[in-house]
Amino acid sequence: MIREKRKLVAPYPSALLFQIAADVENYPTFLPHCIAARIKEKSPTGWRVENLYRWGPVSYKFITFAQLQPEQSIHIMADPKDRIKLDVLWKFTPIDEDQTDVFFEIGFESRIPILEKLVHAILGDIAQQTERAFLKRAEYLIKANPLA
Repeated sequence: MIREKRKLVAPYPSALLFQIAADVENYPTFLPHCIAARIKEKSPTGWRVENLYRWGPVSYKFITFAQLQPEQSIHIMADPKDRIKLDVLWKFTPIDEDQTDVFFEIGFESRIPILEKLVHAILGDIAQQTERAFLKRAEYLIKANPLA
């Protein structure tokens, strides 16, 4: 499995960053390549999510399971029955009221040769775009609701 890791200090509260990562049904509004994301089941231990992503002419629909530790982390994994292995981890550690250490890791493997080659070629770009999209979303939400 190929992995890409990112670590940064974000100038936003950890609660806000967790809220953005947990808002999977709004991913299509700000996350590159995400066409649809719908929570199909919720349980005390996590969510079952139906996803649709597109990279150029290649689209793929798949199920993920999200395990949430409120305001600390989100771990997203593809259904083990699927033809892909996807492993995404977000960790949020408050530095102070307005700053957060963010750790983001994405791992991917596929039994679909064209998808495997495509994602391996662009995984670093995907991770960078995802990081930027989350920070841009945080900036937007802070500006939209400055008193929150």
